[in-house]
Amino acid sequence: MNELILHNMKDFVVSAGEHPAGMGGQQMVLRFPNDYGASIVRFAYSYGGSEGKFELAVIHWHGDDWSLTYDTPITDDVLGYLSAKDVLGYLSQIMALPSAA
Repeated sequence: MNELILHNMKDFVVSAGEHPAGMGGQQMVLRFPNDYGASIVRFAYSYGGSEGKFELAVIHWHGDDWSLTYDTPITDDVLGYLSAKDVLGYLSQIMALPSAA
């Protein structure tokens, strides 16, 4: 996931490391000033993970906790089979959302 951190996103990374489900994969969680962010995963059972692709979910922060959100103009689901370039494009869109209520 280092290819994602290198693109001016490192200031927004809350956590990056092994996927918490313990399936040998990776997860990165980001938080933007608008209280939206993303959970990016790559592991054998994620959409595209077996092909080295990423899965991204838009998240909404509530204080120090977050939850997946499915009601943004970006997507109403998770996004799978993404290249690093695709992920960076979606991160830019998430960062541009109006502040979460």
